[in-house]
Amino acid sequence: MRSDAELVRAVRDGKTSAYADLVHRHRSAVFATAFRILRDHHAAEDVSQDVFVIAHRKLGTLQDAARFGAWLLTITQRESVRRSQKREHLPQQLVDHVAQPNSSDGESFSDELLAAIADLPEHERIVVVLRHVDGYSIKDISAMTGRPFGTVSKQISRALERLKHVLEEVVDER
Repeated sequence: MRSDAELVRAVRDGKTSAYADLVHRHRSAVFATAFRILRDHHAAEDVSQDVFVIAHRKLGTLQDAARFGAWLLTITQRESVRRSQKREHLPQQLVDHVAQPNSSDGESFSDELLAAIADLPEHERIVVVLRHVDGYSIKDISAMTGRPFGTVSKQISRALERLKHVLEEVVDER
């Protein structure tokens, strides 16, 4: 498997299929980041698509190709916040309905898991998504985020413990 840095260089050299590989590799993390901020599946999908267009357009400004994942998540956060601010102009009742889905409206366990991941502190959410959604090794996550291996490992461990407690509560409520 080629690294992000190799794929970014390939894209810069005109190989469009390399960008498709980057999108495939990072789409889950981008979606989870957008969902955490927006709390709306459809809005998070829209932001995710926009983020990949923005990132492709601005790829030339990325100084360290190995940090593509972290850079992409920064773009995702900014775009999600921007979109969230636009939503604030909607009637408050509609915003509340979108932001607080009701399990009686068909929210599935996977939606609850996504919401629980979205509620994690940002530093834990990022490493959990990279590890358990995108499948990166702890070593790769350490390199992508610039955090020491032990720190990444501890953050994943703490996050999984938090998720375990939240999901046990959900199961108990059912």
